[in-house]
Amino acid sequence: MNPKGALSNDKPAMISNRKSTIFKLIAIVLPFVLLVFFEILLRFIGYGNDYRIFLEDKSGSFLYLNPVIGKKYFTIEKNATMGSIDPFKKSKDKYTYRIFVMGESTSAGFPYMYNGTFPRTLKYRLQTTFPDLNIEVINLSLTAVNSYTLLDFTNEVIKQKPDAVLMYVGHNEYHGALGVASTSGMGANRFLVRMLLFCKKARLVQLALNMTSALKKHDTAVTDPSKSLMERMALGQKIPFKSKLYYKGIHQFEKNLNDILQNFNNNNIPVYIGNLVSNEKDQKPFISLLIDTTHMPEWENYYEKGLKAYTSNDMEEAFTSFTVANQIDSTSALCNYFIGSIEYSYGEYLKASMYYSNAKELDNLRYRAPGVFNAIIMKSANRYRNVTLVDIKDEFEIHSPHGILGNELFLEHVHPNLEGYFLMASAFYNAMKNKHAISDDWSNEIPDTLIKSELPVTLFDSIYGHLSILSLKEHWPFNEPIPQEYFTASKSFEEAIARKVAIKQLSWDSAMTKLYTFYTEKKDYKNALKIAEGLVLCNTYDSKYIKQTLNLTYSMNDHVRTLFYLKNLWRYKQTMDLAQNIFVVSLKADKPEESLPFIDYAIANNTTDHDFYPLKGLIEEITSLKKELNNNKDDIELLCKISNDYYLAGCSSMANKYFQMAYQLDKNNRSIKELQEIINSEETGL
Repeated sequence: MNPKGALSNDKPAMISNRKSTIFKLIAIVLPFVLLVFFEILLRFIGYGNDYRIFLEDKSGSFLYLNPVIGKKYFTIEKNATMGSIDPFKKSKDKYTYRIFVMGESTSAGFPYMYNGTFPRTLKYRLQTTFPDLNIEVINLSLTAVNSYTLLDFTNEVIKQKPDAVLMYVGHNEYHGALGVASTSGMGANRFLVRMLLFCKKARLVQLALNMTSALKKHDTAVTDPSKSLMERMALGQKIPFKSKLYYKGIHQFEKNLNDILQNFNNNNIPVYIGNLVSNEKDQKPFISLLIDTTHMPEWENYYEKGLKAYTSNDMEEAFTSFTVANQIDSTSALCNYFIGSIEYSYGEYLKASMYYSNAKELDNLRYRAPGVFNAIIMKSANRYRNVTLVDIKDEFEIHSPHGILGNELFLEHVHPNLEGYFLMASAFYNAMKNKHAISDDWSNEIPDTLIKSELPVTLFDSIYGHLSILSLKEHWPFNEPIPQEYFTASKSFEEAIARKVAIKQLSWDSAMTKLYTFYTEKKDYKNALKIAEGLVLCNTYDSKYIKQTLNLTYSMNDHVRTLFYLKNLWRYKQTMDLAQNIFVVSLKADKPEESLPFIDYAIANNTTDHDFYPLKGLIEEITSLKKELNNNKDDIELLCKISNDYYLAGCSSMANKYFQMAYQLDKNNRSIKELQEIINSEETGL
């Protein structure tokens, strides 16, 4: 044998095996290389959508919600909705308290624009309670989405280091995007839906989905712009009570909600989740069908008798017939609704509430979440230590006649009116207060009645919301003709502007500019201020809107608001002139303690001959005296000392304020008479 020869004979075989391995590797790797190449090519030519949730602005300092992110969740992109653009700092500083709001159209504030929404009302309330903080309330809500969208947002929201997350979700679980009975559904398998959402970031996947959609024949009603989004998303699909689809929706909601809350809880992020409310008293069921048709003829006989009597206002006969029909088969949503309405008219409110609730539960068009969703929300909130249940339902019931929710707080089936949105904001505000979020000290809060009158909401908001609801209700499933009044001439300037915005002849920004000019020319500074403050809420980090508001508050002698907006400007740029303005206005607002940091700035950056140390001494003394006064409000000597110090500081308005307080206690007091001579000796003022 020749071992050397044997090695020589094996060499070609080894080379052949190596080549074969290389070719196999190439065969495996090449498709992936080609996929990467085509992915890069598609991105280079701009095909498809960038599905990052947050995008940077041109300055690179702020992030905002991606305007096209909605397309990710709609299998038919023409139906996709857009959210608000609420810029927030890319790098959060220690003075910023960051809140994200996650939800659907109710959280988005439909049908109101921007400042009628509960997130904006909440922001306004929080910033008045904590004027020294930068309160960011970033609304991530999208119309017609559901818990899948919120779940998909969760990881990116966590990366932005929120101090709190507010959630209101559940009404779109069946007919919203990715719902179990939606035209934009992907089936009920949660794993497959989430996997597809993950893969949709790739432009190749978007191309494949678009090609598939183009080849598939859709019912034209699914994309018909003349139809409401409600109709396009549901397309008449019925979901009977306790059917398979009904339980699939419950399963989807419970699993998604648990994953969302668990993720936030694991990252120690406080979550405030509201339970769900809907109109039960004044919203008839949309689709009413009997689950079992066995006794249909007999049931129909009594139901038709009841309906005829109800229409004729014969409530006794109607009640008898409907009750018999309901005994034969209790699964008719409308039959339960009519019995509830009759019980309500009789003053039997507990019975009425039960029947109204039954009617909602039996409604086969599930645009109102079933009651079990609130049980799921409560159970989930109790499961995690960082999650707080916000009892919106209780808040609404307290403010509803006989505790039954109806048109007093709703515009249609689920969307609140301005009063309802205020109550939602109050519920979240009070939940945060009870948890001592932000601070242990909430003593600076403004009472409900006062804050409601100061909210940046005007007649324009009410009219625009009304017009939007009339337009919505013209379509399925409401099918209510638009009242003739809709077509009459505008009765006010606000109505004329609202109409133009409603039909997209005028942008919201342009509308606000026109309204601001209109109010200032009329010297209606109260409404002008509402417009100005509303623009600041919408453009938190744009100093031109702050300056516009400052000009107005200066002219109105509203020192508290002027101080607030001056401090907002200070966050953008620190100057000597601004520091002086702040400590002067602080004195006029009777907030001497807030002027001290700015006097220190003036001392440290003083390039003039003016000596600020005596003023600082006076202000420190006033601050100390006011603390003493808190323990004895009727101390005349303290009041006179504070008045005198304000006088020496050059602030006549506050000197007179404290003088009058002392004078009312004892006008013959010697200290008061001496102080009066000093104050009257010369005109002073800042």
